[in-house]
Amino acid sequence: MQSLGSFRSAPLVAGLLACSGISSAAAQGPLDEAQRAGRSESSLPQASEDFFNAIDDLGHDEKAFGKEPALRDEDKRALIASLKTF
Repeated sequence: MQSLGSFRSAPLVAGLLACSGISSAAAQGPLDEAQRAGRSESSLPQASEDFFNAIDDLGHDEKAFGKEPALRDEDKRALIASLKTF
């Protein structure tokens, strides 16, 4: 007759085996829309227009603020990387 200890450890072993596959997938993080569609970063060109400075109907106080400085490519990549963490 087998001891009760071996039966009690069976669910624990099964749970650990099941979770081992989950941890490797979770370490990569969730896929965004482009990744799910099979698109690479190079297939999504950045916009060339200056959206923030070309907005119509700005109030007087908004116009007085001045022109928004353009982001460098390095800053854009850092911003995108930080947004992907949410």
